Amino acid sequence: MNSSHESQLDILVNNAGAAWGAPFADFPEEGWDKVMSFIAKSPFFVAQKLLALLSDSATSNSPSRVINIASINGINNSKANNYSYAASKAAIIQMTHHLTADLVKDNININAIAPGFFLSKLTEYIVNEQEAQFDKKMVPKERLGQTEDIADAAIYLSSQASSWMTGHTLVLDGGVIANSGYGEF
Repeated sequence: MNSSHESQLDILVNNAGAAWGAPFADFPEEGWDKVMSFIAKSPFFVAQKLLALLSDSATSNSPSRVINIASINGINNSKANNYSYAASKAAIIQMTHHLTADLVKDNININAIAPGFFLSKLTEYIVNEQEAQFDKKMVPKERLGQTEDIADAAIYLSSQASSWMTGHTLVLDGGVIANSGYGEF
């Protein structure tokens, strides 16, 4: 990457999303490879290429931040046939832990956010296929996540308030994981 335009990078948000769904017996290698490469591989190499910019002006009291976007599908079983998506998001969570151990010495805090049900291109089909009470069946807080929910979490992870926090995954799911079995697709 060309660093001739900037001398430092304070915050990097790695947000990659792609999905492939098929029954286990029919799940294609192409679907596995596409999703794993896009979601798990890309954020790793983006962070690697930007390491010098992230560490350049970071200090112990004012670290640079990497925020990886994972998913609750990387933590629990959604009972959907999105095998590569779930595995790739679990990889993001583990990569967050591993990179934290390696990059803390460079004053880079690495955390992840694991969203639950937010309306997006990846979740739109699920919401549209369900009845109007989707959020009440699926999410204990009885609503889908909103842009402000994830934006505020990212702001927190980017702020001085989280300067001592690294290697964690914030779960933003309206209580889905805490109430496992609450709803099913």
